Amino acid sequence: MNKSCKAVIACAGIICLNTTVFAQIGTSFENTYFVNVSYTDNEAFSKATIQVVDENKEYPLYAGESKAVTYSQENGYTVNFKKIKLNDRLLDGTYKIKVGVGGNVEEITFDFENTPAKIRAMQRLKDAKTKQEFTSYFDEDYMFLEIDTEKYLALGELKTIFCNALFEELVFDDEAVTEDNIEEQRAVLTAGMDKQYEVVSLMCAKSNLSDVVDNLQSISVDKTYYDKMNDKTRLAEIYSSNNVDKSEQINLTDIQKAFDGACLCAVIATCDFKTAEAALLYYADKSIISEPDMSYYDLLSELEQSEVFDELRTENITDYSLVAGEFEDIAQEIYEDSKKEASKPSGGGGGGGGIIVSMPNDEDNLEEESSPSQTNKKTFPDIDNVEWAKEAINSLAESGCVSGDENGYFNPNNKITREEFIKIVLIAFNKLDKTASANFEDVDKKAWYYPYVASGVKLGVAKGISEKQFGIGKNITRQDAAVILHRVYNKNTSLGELDFKDNNDISDYAIQAISELSSIGVIKGMNDGKFYPNNNLTRAEAATLIYRLKNLVK
Repeated sequence: MNKSCKAVIACAGIICLNTTVFAQIGTSFENTYFVNVSYTDNEAFSKATIQVVDENKEYPLYAGESKAVTYSQENGYTVNFKKIKLNDRLLDGTYKIKVGVGGNVEEITFDFENTPAKIRAMQRLKDAKTKQEFTSYFDEDYMFLEIDTEKYLALGELKTIFCNALFEELVFDDEAVTEDNIEEQRAVLTAGMDKQYEVVSLMCAKSNLSDVVDNLQSISVDKTYYDKMNDKTRLAEIYSSNNVDKSEQINLTDIQKAFDGACLCAVIATCDFKTAEAALLYYADKSIISEPDMSYYDLLSELEQSEVFDELRTENITDYSLVAGEFEDIAQEIYEDSKKEASKPSGGGGGGGGIIVSMPNDEDNLEEESSPSQTNKKTFPDIDNVEWAKEAINSLAESGCVSGDENGYFNPNNKITREEFIKIVLIAFNKLDKTASANFEDVDKKAWYYPYVASGVKLGVAKGISEKQFGIGKNITRQDAAVILHRVYNKNTSLGELDFKDNNDISDYAIQAISELSSIGVIKGMNDGKFYPNNNLTRAEAATLIYRLKNLVK
């Protein structure tokens, strides 16, 4: 029996031939997808059925029949099926055409590649103007983008977050997507997706954190202290406790910072104190944590320093933002415990400790305290360790600008608050105005600091941290102290060039003040050549700055 089945398929793809079938696949200009099928047999038949089949689906893509049979000596009996339109979202794959005649079935197969749909899907991604558009297009067309479908679907609830981050990451060129350049466009998409998959994996890493980190290729994390931990179990516990995977957006910088912070906490929890000490300074230099005040720590013996980290370890810290504060508090506590005197400083590491300056309760005390006749000629028992500041501290004490706490200690390494600094400045330069007033929400008119804050604001020496808040109780930074002293100085000097290694860390509003005070010798950098503008000022530093300026404006 001589039978043949001809299928002419007009859409983009690859054809498959056998001995009885001729098949040709092409593309219409309108991006339509259709199949023309004819069936020829030497024996007469009255009708034929047809199916287009995807063997992965239960039902055929198309089913129909035809009764229009023609005859010619050359071809025999022939039936031409009407044009069959395929779905324009048909996926790449191998499909079958089955023709049935009189109980017999003839088959042909064809490999279909839906290039127009791929071009269309990629172009829609490129044209997306918003995250919402991009995410919608991606979710509709991911099967045509030739991505790892299983990985994408495995994202689950994170798909939207993933697509939003991908939208921010991708940088396509301006050319329209064509069959000639689609591979280049796909390479851009693939590179961006590889990165975001790794970000998501790191974001969601729990007990498998080490596996994720060790297999990162598209993104990087700082492994400086990660590699120093033999057992990373505690690291995984700390990192997972940060709930990074609960974020509403994927931010690689935040995730890297969370990883760094977890490494620091894990090093403190599992490594020797020297490694923990180095890690503390390393991550402070990276600005992962705030710069810790090492004043008390540096006064301790090596054994006592190890005790600091022993106690820090028992805190089981998982929030890295708390490390610096806890470290400072513990170091101060151990330092104070090491003193054998009956009376010890009562201060705490964060608020200045003890009584920073005497705190008058009424106007009579204000006038009395400001008077040069009321001097404090006592030396302080705790300033030998700040030899560089002793002259300034003693001089200001003698002139009544500063005093010790109730036990007679000056507490030179304690931090000083904004209101405390303002008080010393105004007394030192005799600028108190008892008629001044201030209307900040955090300024209590009955508090000891009120006349000083009010005077500073009225004179233009001090300003609030906002229109409604002065910043009562907040430790003053080195650069803010410089700005206040510069306003007191109130002279235009030749602007010297800043020569600190951390010039870039100085805020714009403080550059002139620091430059001029540096040029006249009031401000000097640390031994390492840095100014540390955002560090909190200590009492010893405050006394030294005020003393230097006071000597210049006599």
